[in-house]
Amino acid sequence: AMPYTMFASAVFFAPERHEDCEYRLDPIHIYRCQNGFWECMRIHGSRQKSSKLGEMMRACDQRLRLALDPAHPLKEEKVPKYLAKIIDDEIVAWLSWDAAHQPVKIDIDLSQLGHIRNAAAQTREALLIDEEREDGASAEAEAADSGQPEAGPVADAIVEAVVAPIRQDLTDEPTISTEQFGVVAPLLAPTSAFAAAVPADATNELAPAADAYLRALLEHNAVQAESAVVQSGQSEDMLVDTINETLFDLVGDTVIEFSAAGPQIIEDYEADVRGYLDHE
Repeated sequence: AMPYTMFASAVFFAPERHEDCEYRLDPIHIYRCQNGFWECMRIHGSRQKSSKLGEMMRACDQRLRLALDPAHPLKEEKVPKYLAKIIDDEIVAWLSWDAAHQPVKIDIDLSQLGHIRNAAAQTREALLIDEEREDGASAEAEAADSGQPEAGPVADAIVEAVVAPIRQDLTDEPTISTEQFGVVAPLLAPTSAFAAAVPADATNELAPAADAYLRALLEHNAVQAESAVVQSGQSEDMLVDTINETLFDLVGDTVIEFSAAGPQIIEDYEADVRGYLDHE
């Protein structure tokens, strides 16, 4: 709620104090008069870019990197101590929650499948009565005559129970992470259809207009940057998004950000961008 002067640009005289009242434009925008004083209750904000919000977001990014990705740090900027404490407390709380909700890892030792089959065969043999042994011997003899070994139903059931989930993963999820389930990597090789969808020679190359735009930002040349935007046939926002997506694999982060002065390359990544353009 902020103090508010009704009709501030008008000249008028109110001989009596206005009665208490409330005018609701919508659920988040209300004008209220109490004891002759007006106030406006609404979500406070601005249509302009907020440098303060940008500083807060950068502080979150910088401190999250220290906790999650120390290999790609951001240069530390001075932030209020209360803000740093809020961010750090939230990072600790989130990491604690994430650690408590880690998925269960399943480790399958494929080298033990043969032992499982042998143990199942021994168990089946111990449970058979004489007549079943005789029937089993006859079946094995027939299988030997045909050249095909006879596998016990109990052993087959046990092995199938172990292998079926792996087979399901192979058919349904060709891109599943082998680290997540601890399964041997060759079992989860991509299918031919998946491999065909990703060209072997795919590269992250910038279009000429995007290249020119990046060079203009490095040289702080607004005229050349505007010319590159026109050349691209896109809006500046879309061009910046395209460049950020293309270079994300290079630095693992957004390269261009919007500041109060307009788009600019983040200082920490200028050397990376120059190296990329020199070797493009």
